[in-house]
Amino acid sequence: MVQRYLHPFEDGNGRIGRAIAEKALSQGIGRPALLSLSQAIEARKQAYYDALSQAQRSNEITAWVTYFAGTVLTAQTDAEEAIGFTLKKTKFFNRYNGVSKATATRDLQELLKLGAIHLSGDAGGRSTKYQVNL
Repeated sequence: MVQRYLHPFEDGNGRIGRAIAEKALSQGIGRPALLSLSQAIEARKQAYYDALSQAQRSNEITAWVTYFAGTVLTAQTDAEEAIGFTLKKTKFFNRYNGVSKATATRDLQELLKLGAIHLSGDAGGRSTKYQVNL
């Protein structure tokens, strides 16, 4: 018996499979889903192949459904983190948009004084490191 399936990589039907899955998720929640299944699957590709291989061995798809539900949750968490970081970065730039553009040294000193950044680790010359206070 020949088994047919959609999967998200090289054989050409991956984009269709991801599009169908994301469309189904969007329809299920009644609005566009703000997530990327492609990124979540790609980041953990071996787990995808393992789950797919197991699902191909029989008609028992519980393990595949469990894997896929976990991947959807991971994709949603990844999207939430990306959105949160973007919002923090936007607030940071809005808060410190008045910093001059004269020289890097003067700007860094001004950002330190404003509390926008702080020294990270040992300070000294070219090895000085800063961390952004988001």
